[in-house]
Amino acid sequence: MWIEREDGERGESESPPLVLLTNDDVLCGDVTAVEEDQLTLSLSGADPPTSLSIPMEFVRSIVFREPPDPINRMRIQRLWALLKTNKDRLISTDYTHVDGELVGLSEQNVQLKTSLATISTPLEQLFAVILNNELSSQPEVEGPYVITTLLNGSRVTWDSAELTESGEFSGTTVWGESSTFPPEQLVQMQFLGDRVIAVAELTPSEYVFTPYLTEQHPLIRNRNVRGGPLRMRGILSATGLGMHSKSAVSFDLTGDSYQLFRADIGVDDITEGGGNVVFSIEVDGASVYRSSALTGKSPVERVESINLVGAKSLKLIVDFGEFANISDVADWGNALLVRSKD
Repeated sequence: MWIEREDGERGESESPPLVLLTNDDVLCGDVTAVEEDQLTLSLSGADPPTSLSIPMEFVRSIVFREPPDPINRMRIQRLWALLKTNKDRLISTDYTHVDGELVGLSEQNVQLKTSLATISTPLEQLFAVILNNELSSQPEVEGPYVITTLLNGSRVTWDSAELTESGEFSGTTVWGESSTFPPEQLVQMQFLGDRVIAVAELTPSEYVFTPYLTEQHPLIRNRNVRGGPLRMRGILSATGLGMHSKSAVSFDLTGDSYQLFRADIGVDDITEGGGNVVFSIEVDGASVYRSSALTGKSPVERVESINLVGAKSLKLIVDFGEFANISDVADWGNALLVRSKD
């Protein structure tokens, strides 16, 4: 299913500057230009230097920096990862925003056409640009594909990939660009399609959130519930689900034949050791797994093989632990279904 480095290198957590794509890919690096509906980015830490070009229709947001304090960092992070807007939005470092149409971006400034005028804002005065999601689309994936996690924190999805005789990783991204990386740049390769299906790619039959007080938390695919990367004890998960106590998500399995479910579960690193949750799994309404109470300091628990042969439904549950719902940022990392061979 996947290949991970065994030399102790876990990779960096994604951090600005970066670009988030509509398929949940993340490219860490500096945007050098936006011209003719194409964004050009120089990947950070790449050796040799690597430049990528991405169609703007696949770009969700462009992030230049984060707030220094944790509370505002989580708030802004959630906006650039999850906000849906029908205009392009500049978020300034004074926490104000301006809506309009992005008409230009260079290494020095951003140009935004508003209803009153076209304004030019220096990059050092911006947290991020969030793009009009009504004009966006997702790159299509046909057949098997590969998701790589790079040493700089990037997540890249590939339509095709191979290891060359010299040991380099070579492939074509889902947006159609060919690129090559030396092996030391790779942290993880996850092979999906055919028999191995990412749970995040499925449409839930039901999602129920029960608030402790009033705050609501949606189900988040491929990121934690705060909008950040799925990261537990320093290790990134390329795919998975972000949830919060108390919640349950159900999947109808009757349209296919599955053999097993597996996942890495725990409280996200964003809590800095906080949180206290219990994970449980039900198959056809019967409990088949229940964790102990896990915190942001607990080791990640690996749920290796939940039998799904003949199963009609799968439910993933995150329940309150000992301290109500405080910092209960729960991750189902690398949550995968394996189809039956027949």
